[in-house]
Amino acid sequence: MKTIEQLHLFRRIGQLKPTIMGYDLMPAICTILLLMLMIAPIQAAEFNALGGVLQNTGNHDGTYTWQLEYRQQFHKNLAFSITYLNEGAFPTHSRDGHAVQLWARAPLPGNLLALAVGVGPYFYYDTIPYLTSGFSLNDHGWGALVSLDATLYTRSRWLFLARANWAATGSSIDTVSASFGIGYRLDGSTPPLRSPDESDSQQQTLHNEITLFVGEASVHNKGPAHSFAAGIEYRRQILRYLEWTAGFLYEGENSLSRRYGVATQLWAAQTFFDDSLHMGIGAGPYFSFDRRRTEEGQSHEVTVSNILTMTAGYRFTPAWGARFSWNRVITNYERDADVWLLGLTRRF
Repeated sequence: MKTIEQLHLFRRIGQLKPTIMGYDLMPAICTILLLMLMIAPIQAAEFNALGGVLQNTGNHDGTYTWQLEYRQQFHKNLAFSITYLNEGAFPTHSRDGHAVQLWARAPLPGNLLALAVGVGPYFYYDTIPYLTSGFSLNDHGWGALVSLDATLYTRSRWLFLARANWAATGSSIDTVSASFGIGYRLDGSTPPLRSPDESDSQQQTLHNEITLFVGEASVHNKGPAHSFAAGIEYRRQILRYLEWTAGFLYEGENSLSRRYGVATQLWAAQTFFDDSLHMGIGAGPYFSFDRRRTEEGQSHEVTVSNILTMTAGYRFTPAWGARFSWNRVITNYERDADVWLLGLTRRF
């Protein structure tokens, strides 16, 4: 097992990445790369959920795994995906992360079965217990995710998958996993939301959105770390696949921290089913005030962290809808957090 001092050394090495005034640019760079991929012509898009078993290749311990994936085909033999991967919980590691993969596909005759191999960068979040403390270390780093996949398509929108993943890192554990899942094709049309007498120009003018959120926050550290959360967000569509948001986030108060602040994010986003379903992933800086409990007592300070968010919205009418957002706050002081928010949206 690595010592805490070694883990801190690996963290410092892993933080040698592009920055401006100390702010990590890698999430924003990845978002821009996603945007470049998303503007490619769409041939098929799907949302997949998988679950299975996972093994640490170092000591052969086993646990569960599950993942959520958006995959978009932009050529008969090429696709890209955005993945959230949860690698379960070991006694000394509880790791998950986000990955972007490029896929080489080989559809078999009849196009009902496709074999594929995917590879791409994997940014992980690993919660590691301190050996002599009641607190945990939030270890972040970059690795690679390599996947082999077989997808069975049906005559409907539903599909079935078998997947093998290899997550390789330079400073954390390496894992292999096998999982099975189900997916749904998002491409295609349904009856439009607007009435026949609404013009296309009226529909296209709704580029702004305000959302009021409520939900729950969970700090990635030991102790009762759940609390009520709330927020307000302004969203602006800049280009067809590019959006920008600014908002206030309140993460509540629990035994570990009381944090609130403002965040701004750049988004790669896509709509489906005649603009009724909206999906996106965003990243940016989070400027927050945090009163937290430490080994020495209480600490009060203003911090700048990364925030990465996956979101899905459903529009009941052109102006009104609902939105769910899963925020990951990425800190450098062992207070990473998940913030799950559900809200009512108004477009204008």
